[in-house]
This record gives sequence, C-alpha cells and structure tokens, in this order.
Amino acid sequence: MSTRTPDLLRGKRVTVVLNWAFLGGAERRALEIARRLKDERGAEVDVLALTERDGRAVELARTLGIPWGGLEIAWDGRTAAKSRPSSTRSGSDVPTSSCRTAPFRTCSAA
Repeated sequence: MSTRTPDLLRGKRVTVVLNWAFLGGAERRALEIARRLKDERGAEVDVLALTERDGRAVELARTLGIPWGGLEIAWDGRTAAKSRPSSTRSGSDVPTSSCRTAPFRTCSAA
C-alpha cells in the first residue's frame, strides 16, 4: 500500500522570474528547475523575464515546453506584471525593495 503524500504543487501556478533572456549558468539552472516543477511535480510553470528582448534562454524554455513572457520593468514601481502566480522566488540580484512593488502574494530575493 502506498503512503505517498499528494504533491502540493500539482495544479499550482509557478512563475520563474529572470533578469534577462541571456542563457548563462543561473538561467540554465532556473529553467531546469522550472522543467522539473512542470514535469515531475505537476505545477503550471511559466517564465517571466524582466526584458522583452529575445535570447537563448527563450529558445530553451520553448524547447522544454515552458511558456515565456517578457516585461520591461520600471524599477520605481510604475510597471507591474500582469500575471499573479501562487508564489514567486527571485533568483536575481534585483534589490529586495523591488519585490515590495510587485503585485505578487510572496516575493523574496535570493
């Protein structure tokens, strides 16, 4: 008999926020985590870049079947993201004060 607990992320929306569409080590790792959340945990995952420019990270996300969106951010809080994920986790070097202006339920800087 299986005593496996239900996956608490199944069906939850998770947005991975990246500074840009450049594909470096941190971005590659973030996309791998996004893929695992989607494929292994059943979360609804998308990526939001803080730029509308294209790059290799966009190509990789699309190859992995992860929706990608870009949004130019005015760091004084004038521009806000349109999506509202269940939670966010910032892996960027953006100051914590910028998280206070985001319209998300939770936001924390790494």
